[in-house]
Amino acid sequence: MDSNQIPESLYLYGEVEFLGKFVGLRKFPADNRGLRFCDILHYKGMENLDVRDDETVRAFELHKDFFTININGIDIDPSSMAGHTKLKATTPRCFCLCLSMLPDSDHMYRKFKADMCLKVDVANLLEFLNEKVAVKHKGLVILNRPITYFPAVVMTAPPTNDGLIFWKSNKFSDEEEYRIAIKTPPQYVIASGQQYQMFHATNPSYMFIGHKDKALWTEIFPEFSLKADRGFQRNRI
Repeated sequence: MDSNQIPESLYLYGEVEFLGKFVGLRKFPADNRGLRFCDILHYKGMENLDVRDDETVRAFELHKDFFTININGIDIDPSSMAGHTKLKATTPRCFCLCLSMLPDSDHMYRKFKADMCLKVDVANLLEFLNEKVAVKHKGLVILNRPITYFPAVVMTAPPTNDGLIFWKSNKFSDEEEYRIAIKTPPQYVIASGQQYQMFHATNPSYMFIGHKDKALWTEIFPEFSLKADRGFQRNRI
């Protein structure tokens, strides 16, 4: 998919216990917590080993025949190198929502130990995030694009800075992921001039984005499917 092309629909897999509130299968908790965006550090410690990935650092091997190395003005002959050049780059800390292009997929239910799949109206979700959330809370930046999966040995230039958020090892390519990321300042003013530390060095943070009008979720999640009762149904809110 073209990185500039926004799909009409994407899919969010999870458990009814946590996602059912968005489609009328569960009540919203008293604190009205909404959609959860995970600190990129979260994926490093996931209990599900099938999806665990240290996304705080991207490790690449640059193919020695496709990249040149010059040290103190001297070009290094690729044939003299014992192996490919190894490179590590730090991924910017951010909050992520990981969606899939695969609808109502047996594979995704199994891999994510999920029992439901929400259909996501991407245009409505991005409009809500950009025109409501980011406008109200200055300093938030909304990024979105499909994940690019890279091989063990890279033959094209890897990205830098924010681009690293959207690169993952091709061992996860079966997920066909499309990611929405929220970048924040390290310290972010929430209300009354009080500052909150957004990220910690070793413990992941989480951002929940809710709304007082529950009907909003029928626009963002118009349909859902259950693993035990396959086929998309209309949102019941």
